[in-house]
Amino acid sequence: MKNLHKISIEGDIDNFSEIGTRKSNDSIYDVVSDKIAIYREEGFLTPDEFDHGIKYMVVEYVPVFLYSCYKVFNSPVWPETGLKEMEDRITELKNLKMSDGSPAVTGSSVSGLDAVASIIKNYWDAKAVADNTEFYSIDDAAGKIRSANMYRAMEYLKNCSELYGRLSEVKVRIGNSHYSQVSAKVDEMSGYRNMSESAFKTLTTSVNSAIKEYAAFCSNYGSSAKPEEALTQRANGYYKEATNYYSRDFKRQILVDTQGQWVSMHYPSSAYRAFCSTKNYHRPGLSAIMTFTVTGYDNFTFYVRSNGENNSDYLMVGIDKIPTKSSHYASTKGKSTAGTLFSDYTPVQLNNMLKDRTYRIYVVYEKDNTIDYGEDRGYVLIPY
Repeated sequence: MKNLHKISIEGDIDNFSEIGTRKSNDSIYDVVSDKIAIYREEGFLTPDEFDHGIKYMVVEYVPVFLYSCYKVFNSPVWPETGLKEMEDRITELKNLKMSDGSPAVTGSSVSGLDAVASIIKNYWDAKAVADNTEFYSIDDAAGKIRSANMYRAMEYLKNCSELYGRLSEVKVRIGNSHYSQVSAKVDEMSGYRNMSESAFKTLTTSVNSAIKEYAAFCSNYGSSAKPEEALTQRANGYYKEATNYYSRDFKRQILVDTQGQWVSMHYPSSAYRAFCSTKNYHRPGLSAIMTFTVTGYDNFTFYVRSNGENNSDYLMVGIDKIPTKSSHYASTKGKSTAGTLFSDYTPVQLNNMLKDRTYRIYVVYEKDNTIDYGEDRGYVLIPY
């Protein structure tokens, strides 16, 4: 007697054809593999018949599957959904087992599937290279350009016109990214009015290095790469503007307003005027505030001290705003001292100032609501 289930499976397998579409062959494969699984589960196939069906399906299907894959690889358009379907089918085939658990796909069929999988992997890797065209460093750019050229020359990948075109443009896009980054750095020089002269000099050195680096490497970006001359001209223009700006004679000026809450005191140095707080002397819970403005300085230093409860009654400094215990530029908290020597004072330094800007400095001596201690005052030394 003949097994009609076995004959049915063989009849379906005989429908695999190279002239058929990949979808039609895949559809037949799905029908056959389902039949084999169901017939085995229901006892319609012996182990030998099961193995015969699996092996016959593999022998007939793998060649037409590979044929359809290479048909795509030899065309100018590679649908990515189709590539993913190919990968899934390859995984399914390589996981297919005989009744004893051994692989159903062996020998040249495995080699053929691996070759297709390798081409698809190269496609994804090449696509990642084509997508990653941001400039980070010279070494990184050189590596990306080498990779793009390598994938562009690969057999089959060069048939994919869209990918080939994007790989050809990798060096151009990296070059544009590199130029844009250097250009943005050059434009930072236009903000010279908002930075100190030393900070501008540091920026200028960095810009010059960036332009030289671009100029030395831009030939790798192809004939359409933008030349560095425009960058150099713009940088030189900003440098001249900044040089004129920094050479201007800004009048230095310090204006003090004690607001009637601090008084002048004698200090044995002609370089400093000295003040001490009076408004809140022995008056818990009150603050004594004074201000002074500074104009025309790159850097400025004054000195402060206090003598009171070490961590409760102390002096605070604010720049352009009144200081608080939770927000201040400097303070004498924990530094209370009765010493009156210059070395007993704490320096408050303002660096990288803009010479054409006026800074308002707030000095506050604040007392808490508890006891009085020591001299119970804040002190400040401001240069003339």
